[in-house]
Amino acid sequence: MHRLSNQKVAELLTLMRAAYQCAPAATQRSRYDAFQRAHGRLVRFEAPVGTWIGDLAGFAAGLKLQGRLPPVQPIIVADRFNAQGLEGKISVRVPLATALLYAAQCDAHRFQILE
Repeated sequence: MHRLSNQKVAELLTLMRAAYQCAPAATQRSRYDAFQRAHGRLVRFEAPVGTWIGDLAGFAAGLKLQGRLPPVQPIIVADRFNAQGLEGKISVRVPLATALLYAAQCDAHRFQILE
């Protein structure tokens, strides 16, 4: 698996946001569905635990309710998070479009998307 660069994530976020801009509310869902189909491949989204209970708390609660919140894993040097490494990380396998929704809520050095 390789890590998507911050530039690539920013480009994909721009594409996803463009799917909603200048669209009547009735067509926004169909535009997002089209984006999801085009970018629906499964990826791994990883972030430190502190990010999950802070910036991503709503998403973490949703995963917990679905019984999909995985156990905490150790942070390793290759993760390149802006974190001390004491807290650990949580890694989930989700469609790319979902990972981008998570990424939009985080600082650039507090997550990674692996494909």
